[in-house]
Amino acid sequence: MSGSVLITGANGRIGSLLMEGLAKAGWSVRGCDVADGPDGVAQGDICDLETMQGLMKGCRSVIHLAGTPNAKPGWEAVNRLNIDGTRTILEAARREGVSQIIYASSIHTIGGLPARTPFVPDLPDRPSGSYGVSKLASEGLLRVYSQKADIRAISVRICSFRPAPVDARELRTWIGYDDTVHLFDRCLCDETQGYQMIWGLSGNTRVEVDDPTARRIEYHPQQNAESHIANITGDPDVEPWPLMGGPVAADAETDFLD
Repeated sequence: MSGSVLITGANGRIGSLLMEGLAKAGWSVRGCDVADGPDGVAQGDICDLETMQGLMKGCRSVIHLAGTPNAKPGWEAVNRLNIDGTRTILEAARREGVSQIIYASSIHTIGGLPARTPFVPDLPDRPSGSYGVSKLASEGLLRVYSQKADIRAISVRICSFRPAPVDARELRTWIGYDDTVHLFDRCLCDETQGYQMIWGLSGNTRVEVDDPTARRIEYHPQQNAESHIANITGDPDVEPWPLMGGPVAADAETDFLD
């Protein structure tokens, strides 16, 4: 594949992993983050259209990871970083002729569903809270830009990204580091037109998954949460929370307007 790949949020946990892992896989990667970073990571605000256009020059793909990872900063920050920021990234991509956007969405788009719900392509939206709402709004923006700007768009609904699973919930929802790199590599290789969604999961024994996008792009996870069962906290057969979103959904984020 030719052309560079820009990774936003490149200083984060997933961003730093992909900067290294995708470069090893043969991709020409560059990164940006709001804070100073290592070599290869430029400083830039995802809500600054001119800056984002400059960083995207010559890019064939953008992996958009930047944003706030939860609702704790409050709605103003969630709205600016997760929704307005995504729109700015998409508009910059349109203006610079970027052909593909890969977006880091979340399990919290369906976090209000029962804990053992199978991961299938037609689940109803059921956000855990305002963070999940922001991810659904951004997925909607991806759909619009894929239809009207001829940008190939893939939403990766990342589940439990950790070095290893820690509880019974994550025996189902875990995605390991090696599988994360493999997943984004396969997304970059895909040239399917339009909008797609894929579940960000490892090949976990205890989860039921039907993912046509994974089959189409040949994502074949090699990691399995079951290999870490000896280190699981609590009963591995009992869900610690009743909803897919885990503690975020169960505790009800305190991000409502007063």
